[in-house]
Amino acid sequence: MPIGTSKAGLLGAGVVPGGSQVFNSSGTFVVPAGVTLVSASGLGTAGNSGNAGSAGGLGAGGSGGAGGNAGNSGLPSTYRTTTSSNPGGSGGSGGGSGPSGNPGNAGTASSAFCLNFPGGTAGTGGNGGAAGASGNSGTAGTSDNSAIAVPCNFPTPTLQTISGGGGGGTTGGGGGASARARTIPCPCTTIRSIYVMAGGGGGGSGDTNSGSTASSSFAAGLFQQTAPGGTAGGGTGGRPSYSYGQTPGGGSTGLSRAGIAGGAGSSASSPGAGGGGGSGGTMFYGLQSTNVQATAGSGAGGGGRGSAGNPGNPGNAGASSNPTVHNCVSVVSGASYPVTANAPVTISWDPQ
Repeated sequence: MPIGTSKAGLLGAGVVPGGSQVFNSSGTFVVPAGVTLVSASGLGTAGNSGNAGSAGGLGAGGSGGAGGNAGNSGLPSTYRTTTSSNPGGSGGSGGGSGPSGNPGNAGTASSAFCLNFPGGTAGTGGNGGAAGASGNSGTAGTSDNSAIAVPCNFPTPTLQTISGGGGGGTTGGGGGASARARTIPCPCTTIRSIYVMAGGGGGGSGDTNSGSTASSSFAAGLFQQTAPGGTAGGGTGGRPSYSYGQTPGGGSTGLSRAGIAGGAGSSASSPGAGGGGGSGGTMFYGLQSTNVQATAGSGAGGGGRGSAGNPGNPGNAGASSNPTVHNCVSVVSGASYPVTANAPVTISWDPQ
């Protein structure tokens, strides 16, 4: 080495010291004079959180109760027949759990020198909520095994209640009707018309509105009436069964001894709605010249509706981005390069 020659003289007079520049927002990097190689490190933004899961569906609707049986244990053996009521309709099925939420979006990348610094991974969607609680079934109708005496010789119409109807299931099931009997004398003859009517089933609750309570009156045409279910989708209550006979001279001639089964309640037609309750059965028979013996079951309550589903779970958080480094990037001294900095980007260079 010549005496008096500095290290800088040996390396050349144009040595550029090392340095760096940090971009916290987008801008332009101007390459220092004499710099031709740089390194770039940076981050993208964190990934977005996933969406919340959807709410769960309605719980299953409750079933309608079974109508009461008209039993024959109170009959003499010579009159016994087998009779029973049909059960109430089943409740509608509830909705299942809600679907999961959708995942979020990945984080936004930063870039420089046409090179990317990727963002974080997106969060996954939350789980769907659980289905709601099921509705309660309607209360069964009351069975009747001990015969009631329906007088044949009353001068005015007489109504007798045999048994009360079953209650509707919660929430919103309609109640069943009572079982009843009635004597209707003819004013000009000794013939009496005798009706024994089982209770009709209550209407099942709809998804929104409650089911109707079955009527316990004894109006004309009531034999054909049914209790509607609530909207939407509640099952209709079972049609009341009845037996009818006439007693010339107040005796038991002409009475029907056959048991008549109750009508079935209708099933729900919408998820979460309740089924209709079944009506009671009837049995009608003559035992004495002064009265008619009969049994009749009351109607069952309709099923209640299911509860609303539970909310979905929140989505999961997105991940932070990881640093990305690009080394030995060739640049042109003095040139300008755009930098997109959605998160910090650092450009550095060694002495050159």
